Amino acid sequence: SNVYDFIEDTQRRVWIATMGGGLQYFDLNSGRIHICSDINLLVNNWIGSIYYSKINNSLYLGTYEGLWRIGLSDFGNDNEQVLSQSIIYDIHQDADGVIWAATSEGLVRWEQSNENLGANDIILLTQGQGLPSNICYSLESDDLEQIWVSTGNGLSRINRKSFLIT
Repeated sequence: SNVYDFIEDTQRRVWIATMGGGLQYFDLNSGRIHICSDINLLVNNWIGSIYYSKINNSLYLGTYEGLWRIGLSDFGNDNEQVLSQSIIYDIHQDADGVIWAATSEGLVRWEQSNENLGANDIILLTQGQGLPSNICYSLESDDLEQIWVSTGNGLSRINRKSFLIT
């Protein structure tokens, strides 16, 4: 399987996102690799991006069929699909704990403060709001409350609070 992304959690596990092989992790303590069969039955095996949140001890998996949150405190039993029907290219968490996803349909902002996902928790920014392209590839934030996003037609920055795109 092709490895597309990886990240280490606080338990010294390196989580591996693969294209075709699903989710795996390498335990740095034991030196062993583990294939997450139960998660791979649930989540699309084509995982292109992965992000670990220390805030809620969760993995965020970007797949060809959307964004998944996998809770590590109760691994295998605390999973939810946050977005469906979008290819997720990159995942980022800003200083306020908000999850941002670069997708095939635009830039998604997901406010996690509400345990029950509702329509007001997700905001999709597209060309209609000023992005140069709906295809967003990569994300990064800076110290000035800006999210930087690379798109299919250039680089943009978005104010995290006002959503002003420049």
